Amino acid sequence: MGAVAAWLPSMSSGEGGHDMAAVQRIGQYLPGVVSAPMSTRVRCVTAADITPADVQAWGALEAEALQPNAYMSPHFVLPALRYLDRPRGAVILLVERVGGGAAQMVAVAVIHRVGAARLLPLPHHAMYQSRHSYLGSPLLHRDHGGEAALALFEGLARYCWSSAGLILPNVDPAGPLLATLKEAWAARGLVLQPAFELRRAALIPAQAGPESLRRRKKYKDLERCRRRLAEQGDVQWLMHRQAVDADIVESFLRLENSGWKGERQKSLRSRANDEAFFREVVAAFGREGRVFFTEVRLNGQAIASTSNFVSAQAGFAFKIGVDEAYRKYCVGMLNDAELVNQAPQVCGDLSFI
Repeated sequence: MGAVAAWLPSMSSGEGGHDMAAVQRIGQYLPGVVSAPMSTRVRCVTAADITPADVQAWGALEAEALQPNAYMSPHFVLPALRYLDRPRGAVILLVERVGGGAAQMVAVAVIHRVGAARLLPLPHHAMYQSRHSYLGSPLLHRDHGGEAALALFEGLARYCWSSAGLILPNVDPAGPLLATLKEAWAARGLVLQPAFELRRAALIPAQAGPESLRRRKKYKDLERCRRRLAEQGDVQWLMHRQAVDADIVESFLRLENSGWKGERQKSLRSRANDEAFFREVVAAFGREGRVFFTEVRLNGQAIASTSNFVSAQAGFAFKIGVDEAYRKYCVGMLNDAELVNQAPQVCGDLSFI
């Protein structure tokens, strides 16, 4: 994945018969409705304007997204905007497909203004990505991807009328989302230019299991660490998916605050707002059975933990915590290795993590 720069065509030419008065109003960050072609509409709102009905429709879109993204769930984005970041001019574009007196949400994008930067040395806009997000891309409906992308472009072009471009941080370059955006937006004069690429590991539960683990280069080293840890007492690996109680969340926060993260004020517990954000996100995903934790326990005490979220049929790793007293046993890697080992049984319903 990596950043993608989208260069917006000038809207001053009047191409397409744009109503510049409406553009000016949206440019002042006033909530409003912008008509878009193909029986769609784009609403430009702030986080404070979001209604319970909007959240419900957004959640329904997340479940049917062309490309899953837990970091664009309303359960993640809205708490992040409330507790973590308040980027300049942040607004939410809600694309709805209308007809027959009903409306269906088919795209959501959260964008904000950015000054000149190294990647784009002119004032521009960017898809919102909180400091705890690992993907920065919009949601498109899997059955209406092209239509939603066109409508989203219409909203972006009118809303970002004075912007030099749009940055999409951390987008899967090989996924259907970027391919759909490229195809739809190219017809409107938008050029998507990859800026850089990062690699992230992915686990395919259907292809995991003991055999895949044994093929890993560090398998023997991990087995040695496992035996040494077992000399200290009873070692257990647990996955909490259906029942995530307060003790599991507390253990994770304690471990994630251990060592350098706590010392450098980088942990969730280092800031009251970050911990409040995490607890709210876990509670929201948990109510729908879409959060899971993995743990390594020694004599009943958690010494390694991970937190993860589920969106549609995909899992998304969030953060890890390790007891520094047991780091020499590579307990964080042992935790991951056991997930690989047991993935077909414990999360075989997920297409990837």
